[in-house]
Amino acid sequence: MNLITIVGNLGQDPELTFTPSGKAKVRFSVADTRKNGEETETTWHRCVAWGAQAENIASIFAKGNRVVVTGRYKLDSYKTKSGETKSNMEVLVDDCGLSLRFEIPTTTTMPAARKSSAPQSDDEEPF
Repeated sequence: MNLITIVGNLGQDPELTFTPSGKAKVRFSVADTRKNGEETETTWHRCVAWGAQAENIASIFAKGNRVVVTGRYKLDSYKTKSGETKSNMEVLVDDCGLSLRFEIPTTTTMPAARKSSAPQSDDEEPF
């Protein structure tokens, strides 16, 4: 089974595009940084999501957010104009969200498109 979970920070704002048929596609990269004694090692993971999830990611995620991404790796090989074979590995996103380990996202850390102006009430029953 090909399954990966990545916890890290977004390197830039997600890039939302649409196919000619209108299907949403978002690309973003996640930096996974680990300390090994005195040294720090960072691995960058390219991520891709499609459809409604892509639009949600683009409207919620922003550069610097700490995120949790689950998905599967996909390896694509291609030939350059000079005939050299190269490969590109990316994570096809199954699910993702903001990490709450170090901070709770606030309206200042979320893009304006998803900020809610609806008042919240503690008086209502959750069910």
